[in-house]
Amino acid sequence: MRSKHTYTLQHRSNQYVRPAGSGEISTLFSLEKNMIKKAIALSLALVGTVDAQTYTQEVADIINNNCVVCHRQGGIGPMSFETYEQVRPWAPLIQMKVASREMPPYAYDHGIGIQDLQGDWRLKQEEIDTIVNWVAAGSPYGDPDTIVQAPPLRDPEAWNFEADFGAPDAIIPSVAIDALPHRFPARVVNFTA
Repeated sequence: MRSKHTYTLQHRSNQYVRPAGSGEISTLFSLEKNMIKKAIALSLALVGTVDAQTYTQEVADIINNNCVVCHRQGGIGPMSFETYEQVRPWAPLIQMKVASREMPPYAYDHGIGIQDLQGDWRLKQEEIDTIVNWVAAGSPYGDPDTIVQAPPLRDPEAWNFEADFGAPDAIIPSVAIDALPHRFPARVVNFTA
């Protein structure tokens, strides 16, 4: 059994220090608190230097032209981004996914090969910066008198490439996932013997 004065090894400094309550540990905690305070102060200072991007000014156009195609009622995106009220709760996640180029989803290396592609879904760096700065500034709405126009959306049930490729030769409907039969019967295990 250890006494309360037993020395333990701290991985951070590889030195022996006294247990909680001693001067060395409280010094470590105060250093961590100071680092956190400095990081918060720095992030607040950076927010003050960010251009005042607002949803109504620039961000709505980017989201309507790039995200609402999937993120809408009946779309394949898991949440709708058709209005500010729908976008705002997801702003930090949007910032992270856009900054890491995970959204819009596009499996094409932006650093290798031909870059001028027809139908390119990738966001330009300026658009990414706009969204990142907007979220860093607190995701402000902007001028309340400005009405954001909804983008023209195609019918998700229709063939949307007829102008490019012509009418399809055949349309094969898919089967609802819950209508598929189970491959294996459920196993019943009796744990009482």
